[in-house]
This record gives sequence, C-alpha cells and structure tokens, in this order.
Amino acid sequence: MKLCLLLFVAVASASPANGQADVSDAPSMSDGTDANPCDDITGLWYNNLGSQMTLVQNGTIITGFYGTAVESTEGAAGYTPPALLMSRPVGNPHGTFAWIVIWSNGRSTTAWTAQCVICGDHAELHTTWLLRSKVDGCDDRWKATRVGEDTFTRYPQTEIEPLHGNL
Repeated sequence: MKLCLLLFVAVASASPANGQADVSDAPSMSDGTDANPCDDITGLWYNNLGSQMTLVQNGTIITGFYGTAVESTEGAAGYTPPALLMSRPVGNPHGTFAWIVIWSNGRSTTAWTAQCVICGDHAELHTTWLLRSKVDGCDDRWKATRVGEDTFTRYPQTEIEPLHGNL
C-alpha cells in the first residue's frame, strides 16, 4: 500500500470536532439535537478497494494521508507523497467537495468528487474519480482516462490490515 500526503484546503464554515463515526454515537448539541458525523470528517476512512486515508479537520483546514491499495504495477503510484488539494463549500459542509492527487511519479493524476452522506446509521464519502495517465502519443490517448466510483467508510470494507501505524 502506497502512502500519499494529503493537503486539503477547506472553505466550509467551522464545524464541531465530534470525531464520531456513527449518528447514534454523535454528541448532542446545545439545542438538544445530535451533531451530524459529516460536520467533521476527521478520522481513518477506508474505500471498497482497500485504500485508506486519514483526515484531520481543524476548522476550515483538512490535512491527512492517502494509502492506495491499487496500482497497475508495483511502484506505479510512486514512493513519495503526491500533492493534493481539497475544498469544501462555504456555508454548506454537507455539499459536494473534491480533492486531487498528482501521483509522485508524475505519470498520472486522480481527481475525486465527493459528498459525505448519512447511510443508515453511519457516514459515508460517496466519490467519483477520474484517473488521467500519461501516454506516449496521440494514438494512445484512448487508454489515458479511467473513471470509477469509491465509497469511503470509517470501517474496513475488505480483508486488509489497517495501516494505523503508518497513516
């Protein structure tokens, strides 16, 4: 699994730091309502392919690490953290947001668009990604772009070893 440094710049209004994974565990607000676990996306997130990311939200700034479980060949994602940027909408922390990974080898870039939603009793990050790879010429451009979807949860979705010590 490759680790990637994330630097998220969020422009959403500051949210309470509840650090909770489930709606049922969310603390009560001063008005008696439960805090929404999408207000603060701090924590370890896992996608359906086994990749992991750790996010730390501090007001409007989000930082973290991304560890990919998928790459075309060993080392294809590179061995050093890539550059990443994320933005959350102003005044609507439950709106859509995005982040970009420029893989350290410089041969590909992945962009994710996402929304944190409550599904059942837990938060999920529903994403669509677009991966653009470098090609050698115009005749190869047909194979340069891949599109897919990921769902990130606060619990593992596959039989993997969590990277708690590395993320």
